[in-house]
Amino acid sequence: MVSFTPLSGGACSDFTLPLAYVLDIDGAKILLDCGSPDWHAEDDITNETERYKVIDGYCTELRRLSPEIDVVLISHGDLAHAGLYAYAHAHWGLSATTYTTLPVRATARIASLEEAMTLRSEEDVDHKPDEIETSEQDAAQTRIRKAEQKRRIFVPTVEEVNSAFQSIITLRYSQPTQLAGKCQGITITPFPAGHTIGGTVWKIRSPLAGTIVYAVNLNHLKERHLDGSVLTLSTGGSVFEPLARPDVLITDAERALTIGGKRKERDKMLIDLITGTIASGHSLLFPVDSSTRLLELLVLTDQHWAYSRMRAPICLISRTAKELLAFIRNMMEWLGGTISKEDLGESNKNQRRRRVDEDEEVMGALALRFKFIEIFSTPDQLINKFSSREPKLILAVPASLSHGSSRSLFSEFAGVEGNVVVLTERTQQGTLNRYLMDRWEAAQEETEKWQDGKIGEPVSIDRPIDIELRSKIPLQGEELEQFRENQKLEREQAAARKAVAARQQQIRDEEVESSESGSEDSDDSGSGEEATAEIQDQMEGVDWTTLDQEETGLKHQSFDIYLKGHQLKTSNFFKSQESGAPRFRMFPFVERKRRFDDFGEIIDVSSWLRKGKIMDQNAESDESKARRLQKAEKEKEAQPEEAPCKFVTEHISINLRCKVMFVDLEGVHDGRALKNILPHVGPRRLIIVQGTEEATESLMDACKSIKSMTNEVYTPKVGEMVRIGENIENFTVALSDALMSSIKMSQYEDNEIAFVKGKLTNPTSTGIYVLDPVKATIKQTEDVEMANGEDYTTVSTKNTIAQSLPRAFMIGDLKLTYLKVTLNRQGISAEFAGEGILVCRSTLDGEEDTVAVRKTRKGEVRVEGDASNLFYTVREEIYKLHALVETE
Repeated sequence: MVSFTPLSGGACSDFTLPLAYVLDIDGAKILLDCGSPDWHAEDDITNETERYKVIDGYCTELRRLSPEIDVVLISHGDLAHAGLYAYAHAHWGLSATTYTTLPVRATARIASLEEAMTLRSEEDVDHKPDEIETSEQDAAQTRIRKAEQKRRIFVPTVEEVNSAFQSIITLRYSQPTQLAGKCQGITITPFPAGHTIGGTVWKIRSPLAGTIVYAVNLNHLKERHLDGSVLTLSTGGSVFEPLARPDVLITDAERALTIGGKRKERDKMLIDLITGTIASGHSLLFPVDSSTRLLELLVLTDQHWAYSRMRAPICLISRTAKELLAFIRNMMEWLGGTISKEDLGESNKNQRRRRVDEDEEVMGALALRFKFIEIFSTPDQLINKFSSREPKLILAVPASLSHGSSRSLFSEFAGVEGNVVVLTERTQQGTLNRYLMDRWEAAQEETEKWQDGKIGEPVSIDRPIDIELRSKIPLQGEELEQFRENQKLEREQAAARKAVAARQQQIRDEEVESSESGSEDSDDSGSGEEATAEIQDQMEGVDWTTLDQEETGLKHQSFDIYLKGHQLKTSNFFKSQESGAPRFRMFPFVERKRRFDDFGEIIDVSSWLRKGKIMDQNAESDESKARRLQKAEKEKEAQPEEAPCKFVTEHISINLRCKVMFVDLEGVHDGRALKNILPHVGPRRLIIVQGTEEATESLMDACKSIKSMTNEVYTPKVGEMVRIGENIENFTVALSDALMSSIKMSQYEDNEIAFVKGKLTNPTSTGIYVLDPVKATIKQTEDVEMANGEDYTTVSTKNTIAQSLPRAFMIGDLKLTYLKVTLNRQGISAEFAGEGILVCRSTLDGEEDTVAVRKTRKGEVRVEGDASNLFYTVREEIYKLHALVETE
């Protein structure tokens, strides 16, 4: 049985992002994508509360299911598909085996790093908000503040991101992989999806559940840096055979109501807008993502700068841009479009120039050199190099404008008349990007809507807008002094705790040494050189004077004699009538016992590792030790300690005087393409996700209007489970030796096919039924006596053996191109005379024979021509390309 549950990105929902789904195949749970939401919204408090309710529900459910997940499959390398994976892996127990392609793993890691570093530089994401009391006078304000405090964003650290994505297993396209464990028998295979580099359509094959295809956010068109999805072939619009006719197809309906515009018109309008704005002395701001769709825009702008020789700079503001471009240049086999393999490297005459080039890391395609693009980590670096009055093209992350450099630049950029903010994709509901997108769309004329395939015009949104800016500033004055005092107090308390721990360890070791070596309750883990080294490590740097301090020392001090005073309000050892009688402190006694499990005594692995580390350090020579210490000191000096800082929030009001323009560079199929592709795929069951209510209904109606489409269409909402195959029963049958010897196998490609007919017999000791051959019955010669009154007549019948002609059918899909190559090898001329028609000619004894091979849309193959040697030769070759299976 197969069950499918959307955790986020379900059907009939306004919140279509992020994407996360749980696919259950006979008890094996597979997590399809693990995206992260945008943590900051711009809507009013009502919509904002609803949005955070959806986010909290998604995070709570993902946290609950993470330990139960068996396999994780990631389809694209952006935050909407993989943004929450690192945090769930580090904190929620999502330790299941994860599969994706190499570019998706790299781009998802880069996107997660960018978000983690940016958010951690703007707010204290690790702080757990405290509860506040509710007052009757300002109940409304209290609810707002309470809701704000309860919101917590889940952002991993840089180490957690690197560790999580390092554990992912990468696959190549069309590489089948057998899963193990609870997923035994399930095979997964990735195929190109377009949209992003390494983007994947997952084919999940189960021997009991059939074939399941997970295909979301596809792009069937070729772009500058990517080819289209493999789901639809470029020749004739047919479907890629391994993905045709799946048992279950999971796809999205986000753009079911959208008709994409022409690419040439879109690019021409964008280039004219860039050229005209810079020529007028103003600048453009492109909010972009940090890993995937950024590449298409970089290739477009860099090629335009090289052709037009523009002098204005292209500024990319991202903390991870250099790492991204260095990785992309080494992934040429995953790219496509205009970046062909012919651009790899340089000619021999330019090799010497490349050796003396400043950027030695620049390898790969010429289109990925990006000579006109300057990279900055922060907006401050951009401001220090270029004046705000200079015209320039700025690409800033993230695309949502909810935080980071794009938001801070927008606060200064939007108030300048003549500047243009260009939106390249629609982000999640409630973000500043979506707010500007809705205002731009509302200002367009009815005949110029972008959803109808039109381009639209830039519009001026002349209205004020209130936004919130979060930043991190250094402490000054009294705040800095208070921070230093608190830090000093924390160091003193830590030293006191360390002294107490060392003292307790010393007491325990003395007890161990005084005990008998053969005692049953003794513990060998703290004896010998290991214990001595451990004591020295703990006692090193301990300030024993802190034990004499009245405030810090006595609180944590331990005594080895009876001490009156400092009694604790806990239960007394001796029974007392008074509740909470005082208990005086006594000398410490720790009973150390050996720990056991099912395999015997538990070994302290950490102690062996510490001992090995000590042995390595002792064996290290003085020179290598000096070099290691010197290197550590240099690294410490190269990374100076960050000055004490605090996080502040500033509310500002901006008068939008700039122009806003939307250019569709998402690289996703439109509704018209999707409705044409689905009938060709021909799924037996269809699951629609990631779509609004109107878009979901539109795609459902389109499927119902096609007779060849299935009637089993499911539209699960968030948290709604869809069960498929509840009434289907599966059986395992063994073939007997007699049946196997009578089977006639037919070869087809790499498989052998045969028709089996038999009779089930009693199951074996293993409970598996056995299929035996059916015994043929032949009528014997009989003497039939017929009585008619008193006369008896003997009638002799002849052998009447019913003979039937053998029946057979052919299996396979004829490729006319392959048939053409086969006939040409035999000296037969074969050429295409039209779509689906192959004309074959052969000359024998001065006479020319002609045979036409036609392939209809229904899959029928027709061979037309006169009865000749050519006709029978062509027919025989067609037979060889199929598997002839006899049924009787």
